[in-house]
Amino acid sequence: MGLENYEDRKKMFMLCNSIDEENALKLDEANYQANIKFDGENIMAIVLNDDVILWNRRGRICNMNFPEIVEDLKKLPNCLINGEVISVDDDFTLLQKRALTKTLSKIPQLVKDIPLKFMIFDVLGVGDNATNKIDLPLRDRIVEMKNLFSGIELEYTELAEYKPIEEILKQSKEENREGIVVKDLNGKYMCGKRHDNWKKLKFWLETDIIVTSYTENPSGIRVETSDGNIACQIAGEQHKEVKEILDEKGQVEITIQYLSKNEETGKFRFPSFKRLLHSDTIK
Repeated sequence: MGLENYEDRKKMFMLCNSIDEENALKLDEANYQANIKFDGENIMAIVLNDDVILWNRRGRICNMNFPEIVEDLKKLPNCLINGEVISVDDDFTLLQKRALTKTLSKIPQLVKDIPLKFMIFDVLGVGDNATNKIDLPLRDRIVEMKNLFSGIELEYTELAEYKPIEEILKQSKEENREGIVVKDLNGKYMCGKRHDNWKKLKFWLETDIIVTSYTENPSGIRVETSDGNIACQIAGEQHKEVKEILDEKGQVEITIQYLSKNEETGKFRFPSFKRLLHSDTIK
């Protein structure tokens, strides 16, 4: 498996299609189960002869950002695994402080301030052949995953739970999670593709917008699109980064979440800031 460039690494990820709650609950329990949809960064990890490489969906190697996970995974035999790196309280904004920081000297303090977990939900290979489990159905890959981690004590790595859809849906709502991912137990892992073998169910809808102006207020800033049709508040530390980009470039792309959209007016119901997109500006 070539990992020499960004494109090779990006092609290893499988992407989800979407599903709503009504249709998710209609699926056959014998053939479908679900995970919690964690709000972090999807990470691929290869362990090869005591060496570990972590990379994200953009193909960027991120060992520097998650050194405790690198050390944790050195306890495993050779394998290729997929999961989500999250803050221990599954806070995306906190996770981004770790994921986007480029200054090595800041990492030790961030490790203390923002502890992480690597939630593993798939194994693509075990042994010297890094992709020898890809063509197995998911139900068999889950067995391989459990066997891989059996008897190994890891501090920062856990296996994500697979449960019946209704059960994981109830748990996710009670824990105020982002949603769930429904998975076909008979499905293969489809590298570099968006496929119905995995379907995400989000409790909030999301969309990406470009905002061009802001107004400061005691809580942060209120940003707006150029037509003034969409506005939302950005509070906390991240509003400073959004403000800085707007001052410099005049526009910035963000993700908002919302409950519904009026197709006639284009207005969103209860829009709220979710995340800043395409930002590698943290130094």
